[in-house]
Parts: sequence; structure tokens; C-alpha cells
Amino acid sequence: MSDGPYKSLPMSKSWKDVAERAHKASFSDEEREQSMCVALRKDVLRDVGSDFLIAIGKILVEQEQGNLLADSAAVEIDNITSKFSQAPLRDNMSANIQAALHSGRNGEDALVEGVNLTVQEHGRGRNRQVEEHYKRDARTHSEREKTFSVRDILARTLNSAAVGNLGQEIIRFVQGGALQTRLVKLSGTDDGPEF
Repeated sequence: MSDGPYKSLPMSKSWKDVAERAHKASFSDEEREQSMCVALRKDVLRDVGSDFLIAIGKILVEQEQGNLLADSAAVEIDNITSKFSQAPLRDNMSANIQAALHSGRNGEDALVEGVNLTVQEHGRGRNRQVEEHYKRDARTHSEREKTFSVRDILARTLNSAAVGNLGQEIIRFVQGGALQTRLVKLSGTDDGPEF
């Protein structure tokens, strides 16, 4: 485990990056948050899809402008969801947006709440996968201790303000903005760790 079990983690490269940053003390909280945000954005774009996000976003913007009532928005979201093939993350996001609508949220607020809840649930699942992988690889006491450390760092990172802002990022994406899906590499001498 000296190289870190993140190298053999049976997950995407972006989640291996998240695990590596949680494993190594040389990474800052900001670098950890950036890697988790990138991994979550990639999962949302891959498993939910930009077409679905934009279609749902348009419905909720119409609702916010007063063109649709909450019940009509919910029906429209069901119609859009049924046009797409089943995908667990997409279906979960649709259900969370619907729950936000039924709880009295509307428009962008419903989208932000639904996205944030979905991202948190998905992130917790991914964090558990990393932790389980670490537990299986732990052979010594220090390796088991490292598992707890990685788990705590992952939980703290998932609960960070940067990850909590992903719902707002999706609003900007629906409005034509871009989502950052690449890690920003630090390359200058001024970009190193703070002393």
C-alpha cells in the first residue's frame, strides 16, 4: 500500500485523482475540492447528460417566469425523463427535482436543490467505494488508520462549499456556460504548497 491503493481503485481516472488527493497530505483542501468537483461534474455530464439538464432547465426557467405552475412543471419533467433511457443518476436527479417542486421550491431553486441533493448522494456512494477499496487493501495498523484519514478527508471535501456550489454551476451551464471538467495543474513556482 506504499504507493497508495488509489492506483488500483476500480473507478474512473477522475475518482482516482480524488482518492490520491485525499491520500496524500501534500494536497491542499482547495486541490481536493477541485478534484472532487471535476469528478462529480464528469459523472453528471456522462450519466445525466447535457441534453437532459438543458431540457429540465428550460422547463424550470419557464416555471420561474410564471409560464408554468408547479404541477405543470412536474408533468413536463416526467415527460422529459420518460424520453431518455433509464440511468440511475439521471433518474435520481429527476426524482430529487420533483421532490423539490413538491416541497414548494420552483424554478432555479428546485433545480439547484435537486442537483445538490443528487450530487451529495452520488458523492457519498463514491466515497464509500474508495473507503471499501482502502479497507480491502489495508494490511497493517497504519494502513487501516490511513483508511480512516482518507474517509474523513473525503467526507469533509464532499461537504465543502465548492461542492455545494455545483447546483449553481448547473444553472450557469443550462444558461449556456461551460463546466470545468479538467483539473487545473499547478505549474509555476508560485503555485506550490504554501509554507
